[in-house]
Amino acid sequence: MKRIMCAILIAVTFVMSSVVFGKEVYDVSWDKTTGEYFSYYSDGKIYEKGTYKNNKRLGDWFIFYKNGNMKEKISYKDDKKNGEYFYFYENGQLKYRVVYKDDKEEGNYIIFDENSKLQELGHFNDGKKTGVAFKFYENGRIKERIFYKNNGDVVRFQYDDDEETTKDIFPNNN
Repeated sequence: MKRIMCAILIAVTFVMSSVVFGKEVYDVSWDKTTGEYFSYYSDGKIYEKGTYKNNKRLGDWFIFYKNGNMKEKISYKDDKKNGEYFYFYENGQLKYRVVYKDDKEEGNYIIFDENSKLQELGHFNDGKKTGVAFKFYENGRIKERIFYKNNGDVVRFQYDDDEETTKDIFPNNN
């Protein structure tokens, strides 16, 4: 009987101490997230950080690799991507840069390899590639020239040592 009473006394003491010393903080308007947001890898290193206002992403958001280097940086307005978007290799070198407007790519984009050598550049309009895009060999020479036409057709010229070797036409971007 003494053991049972002792166990009950310990349990009551534990419950009372958590009531007296425990602390729970919450927002009564929990359905409207506002303020800084952080998420973490299982080892405690930061994975993502940004800001919410009325449950919508706002301003600059950052995503990180486990080594702490930045993986992505994007700006939001009313929960839509707006502004420059940067994607980085794990070694910290820039891989991709484009501008977003209302969640769609808009304007010039550029892609680099892990050694910061230019791989591709082109243009977006309302989320679709338009105009002329270029792909490059490691030595900087043009590898492909791609024309995105208004009717959806794509014409690609491939080069070997600056000499046109093939021409491909893809009707309606197929």
